[in-house]
Amino acid sequence: MGVGESEVYDAIEKLQNAEERAERAARQYRERWVEDEAARIASEPGTSIGNRIICRVFTDREPDDIKLLAQRLASTTPCIVLFGGGVTNLQLIFARHESLTVDLGGLMTGATRLIGERGGGRSSLAVGGASDLQAAAKALEWASDEVVRSGHGTL
Repeated sequence: MGVGESEVYDAIEKLQNAEERAERAARQYRERWVEDEAARIASEPGTSIGNRIICRVFTDREPDDIKLLAQRLASTTPCIVLFGGGVTNLQLIFARHESLTVDLGGLMTGATRLIGERGGGRSSLAVGGASDLQAAAKALEWASDEVVRSGHGTL
């Protein structure tokens, strides 16, 4: 029993269309999560007052999602965002509102050096590695303490 060439092309086209629909649905779900989570965090007491430090570890999201959330918060709220997390690839992600002056690239370098990893970035957005959740928590605590010590933020 043979399959005609046109049937193979039709099957490939159907698979490609299904993949595009699945990717679109995943993107919409991700965007909705970022919006909902950013609104929830921003509505927490004290988040929108002054130079608030928002520090979290996410164990159920990949770094790309966490980075989007950090950027969304930092773009809408005068805050410094210190996030860590990932399911398969653990990372630290720091972001800040444009009105603030703390150098997150330097902060990330110090935080990752403390835990034996590497990281860096721009003054407004920085990314680094973490070997495990304990290391991520240690780096985030150090970074948060540094921001408070420098007078750039409050917990």
